[in-house]
Amino acid sequence: MFARDSNHFGPVMPYLSDACRQGFAAVIASNATTTIAPWGGREAKLGNNPLGIGVPNPAGDPVLLDIAMSAVARAKIRTAAKAGEPIPPGWATDASGRTTTDPSAALDGLLLPFGGHQGYGLALMVDLLAGVLAGASFLTGVSSWNLNPERPQDLGHVFLVVDTSRLGAADAFSARMREFSETLHATTPIDPGQPVRLPGESELAAYHRQLAEGVDVAAADLAALQVIVDGRHA
Repeated sequence: MFARDSNHFGPVMPYLSDACRQGFAAVIASNATTTIAPWGGREAKLGNNPLGIGVPNPAGDPVLLDIAMSAVARAKIRTAAKAGEPIPPGWATDASGRTTTDPSAALDGLLLPFGGHQGYGLALMVDLLAGVLAGASFLTGVSSWNLNPERPQDLGHVFLVVDTSRLGAADAFSARMREFSETLHATTPIDPGQPVRLPGESELAAYHRQLAEGVDVAAADLAALQVIVDGRHA
């Protein structure tokens, strides 16, 4: 299924979780505002296009992968800039397209894709699927929400699902998923305090904990939200 005429749909993981909890494996992707240069280029032509893959687990939590194509989120660069700390090489470029460790210069430059040309290739393929095939805007045609907040972005999304009930009995599938998980969990860790985990495992653990105990919100964020709420009720 394709979607067009859309705007930022947030993280992929909630959509993956919904599909998996109904017995569907899923591949979900979206294009985005341009922040990444084509490999070898110095102009932003591709978005930090998110891609998610989820596989259900009849006996427990699904396995969920939710990634974007940059080596790091821009928010981490902003954090480094506020702290006056350098960023590792390979995170971003300056305005001239040169790799930089200066976070302030990086904020004026471009994000670098993870894995070099491999991340670039994935970002490109997501835009072909979610942009070109979906009939949405693509590459530099996607509107920037922060530069033109009143203009629709015309993002495209793609949703591919597989009904796992058609692939065999649920108990057999559950046994295979358990074997898969146990094999990985049994890996000897480099750091005994950091055991090997499946994609999405730590996020799902936090989700279950927060359902039971609530969500911690930074006081500054809460105050900023309160200002917005007070302004709407003024």
